[in-house]
Amino acid sequence: MMEVAFLLRTSSLSIQQIADLLHFADSTSLSKFFLCMKGLSPRATTAREADGVGT
Repeated sequence: MMEVAFLLRTSSLSIQQIADLLHFADSTSLSKFFLCMKGLSPRATTAREADGVGT
């Protein structure tokens, strides 16, 4: 979980690339996992980071 959040914050990798890197079946599986654990989708998380809101 922490790796996903770290990569979303610090890399320019797409969600699909992060899913591949961390051995998720696909980006949907990563997104569902992240949403369940964090309460936000990966896209919402990166949008909040870009706005300077943080998570």
